[in-house]
Amino acid sequence: MALKISLSGLEQTRGGKRSRTLRLLVAGTIVASLFVFFHGRGQRDRPREEIYQLPKPIAPTLTHLVMVPCHAIYLGAFANPISNLNNWLLTAEQTEIDTRAYLAHIDAGVNVTLQDPQALLIFSGGQTRDKSEGRTEAGGYMQVAETRHGQLSSATTETFARDSYENLMFSIARFHEYTGRWPVRITVVGFAFKEARFFQLHRKAVRFAERHFQYIGIDYGQESDQSDALTAQRAAGEALHAVNAFAQDLYGCRDPQLRNKRLKRNPARRWHPYLYSAGVQVAGLIAWCPADGVRLFDGALPWPVD
Repeated sequence: MALKISLSGLEQTRGGKRSRTLRLLVAGTIVASLFVFFHGRGQRDRPREEIYQLPKPIAPTLTHLVMVPCHAIYLGAFANPISNLNNWLLTAEQTEIDTRAYLAHIDAGVNVTLQDPQALLIFSGGQTRDKSEGRTEAGGYMQVAETRHGQLSSATTETFARDSYENLMFSIARFHEYTGRWPVRITVVGFAFKEARFFQLHRKAVRFAERHFQYIGIDYGQESDQSDALTAQRAAGEALHAVNAFAQDLYGCRDPQLRNKRLKRNPARRWHPYLYSAGVQVAGLIAWCPADGVRLFDGALPWPVD
């Protein structure tokens, strides 16, 4: 009898150990499962800014955007001077008078930037030509700038813009990528006959405050009657085509002429990153396309507005 009791107790002891072991295994499995579930859920719900994080801003103290809109792709110094047509990928209408004007815009942009320690120079223009071998307008302008002025410590490129509205909008977004903040002042350097387009239409479209916006206009110079004639010709075309089109379609997203021009100037089928990198607030403006073409974006914006 004593033996049976002893064996029974031993069996109970062994059963108790198995039961505790089983409970511990079940509890451990539950804890591990909960950890995996919540940890995995946390990974899936992590904000995109943490997953696709940019490096620290390169120049977080800068506040002044100096933008030079580009007009052609520089191929390299194959002939002297730099303005020689053989150095550029041009349209049939562009001449060496044009390329000399581009150099004047580049020089003026550099000079404005050097005079202001809070300024960042951005050359803006994408891969707008077929057979460009991956070159962009902005990259070429930067190459010319550093050939003429040496290495620039406060300059970068915006390489996706296809027209003048995108020159301004995308340069603001690129400024934010580079500095981690939004500009409080903008200076645009370009053709004088395009001032109305930038100041009255594009600035209005992005709602940048007039008092913080400057336009420096430089045309073809006065070295010849041909320059004067070209300036008059381009100014007439500017009013007839670009200004009238953008006046009825501020964001360039509905007018067939403006839409087709953007498509034509994107032969490599590239797409910009600014809908993401600009953040939700400004992405709404970048994607804005009102039904009537002229209703201004009415969301809050992180720069000085009128």
